[in-house]
Amino acid sequence: MKTYAPTIETLKKIVKEQQHQTIKFDEGESIIDLFSASAIVAVYNALTLDHLKDRFKDQIKSKEGYLEVLNFAFKHCK
Repeated sequence: MKTYAPTIETLKKIVKEQQHQTIKFDEGESIIDLFSASAIVAVYNALTLDHLKDRFKDQIKSKEGYLEVLNFAFKHCK
């Protein structure tokens, strides 16, 4: 099984292929499912300012930041 870097492109790939992927963080690996990836991509696509998109991309690079973004996405996506 391949492992991928935690980037927005990886999350978009998960959504496009409708297949979970293993993501490698510095703190270890995690399996990202389609539902989680879809929620995060929806929030990312809703951002309109480039500096917010850049901050978002940087935040998902760590496991802790990814989980914060995921929690936010689940709260705000319906």
